Amino acid sequence: MPRMALPLVLAAGFAVATSGPAVSQESEKPHIAVTAEGSATVVPDMAVTQFTVLREAPDTVEAMEDANQAMADVIEAMKGFGIAERDLQTAGFNVRPIYDHRRREPVDGSEPEGPRITGYAVSNTLTVRIRDLAKTGEVLTKAVELGVSADGNIQLTTAEPQAIIDEARRDAVEQAMAKAKTLAEAAGVSLGPIMSLSEGSYSRPPVPMARMEMAMADQGSAVPIEAGENEYTVNVTLKIAIDQPTD
Repeated sequence: MPRMALPLVLAAGFAVATSGPAVSQESEKPHIAVTAEGSATVVPDMAVTQFTVLREAPDTVEAMEDANQAMADVIEAMKGFGIAERDLQTAGFNVRPIYDHRRREPVDGSEPEGPRITGYAVSNTLTVRIRDLAKTGEVLTKAVELGVSADGNIQLTTAEPQAIIDEARRDAVEQAMAKAKTLAEAAGVSLGPIMSLSEGSYSRPPVPMARMEMAMADQGSAVPIEAGENEYTVNVTLKIAIDQPTD
């Protein structure tokens, strides 16, 4: 099953983080400082995508009317799949002139004419959250049938990620404790109480969203969608006191 890493940036903690691993002494308090990364994976349960309708006409009124009707049809279709209004959000609306840039030489010897407006284009973009992942293919296929003009970008995500983030957080702390114990054993010292524990920010390159070429979709069948897995990662820094042996 394919795995996709999702970036997770967390900034919280009990103390200022220090880099590690290292054995150091600060204010006469010997300690070990380590950093560790924890991770957890989960199968996505929600898809987020955007649909854009684009209509062109000789004047703005006609272009807007056509675009409004096209988007109304898309919204009605989304509701027909059981998608709630809270999961439908307008993400962009644009009206722009269409220019004819062909150079025209005047017949009377005056200056050449510049670009001229030949019409107007209106685009309207809708963000859709599909909470029933099994319907994603049908939703995308229906959008194609309704004339959505832009390529579709799909992000497979988790509606309630807190539980999986907590799992990654626990894994990070376990990894940090294990690393500190290994260092202490190698140095011949014993671990004392925890002096500080903090979460640090961690990032990875943006995850490419699954991409669907809308114009190439087969309108006779639903677009195939594979959920795969998403990976969440958390970094922690642990500072723990050490008890040095005495002669």
